[in-house]
Amino acid sequence: MKVLVLNAGSSSLKLRLFDLTGAASPARVLGRGAIERIGGQGTATFEVEGGPPRSETVEAPDHADAVQRALDWVRSLGQGGIDAVGHRVVHGGE
Repeated sequence: MKVLVLNAGSSSLKLRLFDLTGAASPARVLGRGAIERIGGQGTATFEVEGGPPRSETVEAPDHADAVQRALDWVRSLGQGGIDAVGHRVVHGGE
């Protein structure tokens, strides 16, 4: 089972792709990434687990574009489909 976990901030999107195959074993991280400075010219950094990070300058006008870039990167890994998506939510109130 592949799970994509997203953490969207006001101007960034961070993500990790986990493989949860095998209930007795811990989740294995397949890759991680971040898109910084959403709303203009920013940086996308993606890393396949065990490999070097790859960074590039990108135009990410909004979060929808950043999510699309993240999904394109996940698809490029050739790990099959995503079975579930989680999103971290931080609540600033009481």
